[in-house]
Amino acid sequence: CDTAVFFTKTWRGAIWWAQTAHLRSRGRRDGRHRTPAIIRLPANGLALEPDPRAAAPGCLMVRSSVPLADPHVILGKLSGFPSWRPLAEVLATK
Repeated sequence: CDTAVFFTKTWRGAIWWAQTAHLRSRGRRDGRHRTPAIIRLPANGLALEPDPRAAAPGCLMVRSSVPLADPHVILGKLSGFPSWRPLAEVLATK
């Protein structure tokens, strides 16, 4: 994960990946650093390529830094429809 930024075409796909990472990472599951997080960014102008390790369709990656143009985030476990919040707002409350 330190060689690329990963994208999916749907927020549901992103949630699945975030929850999978949460369940398979080390440390306390209720710890602050294990909170599932999804950041929504525009992909316009990025050199997207298929993620070779993903079996699900629509999994993409970029092997460069990605500008944070108007980022929004979903934090924590989800039920129902997500509530996107501006990343700056979330970071200001932490």
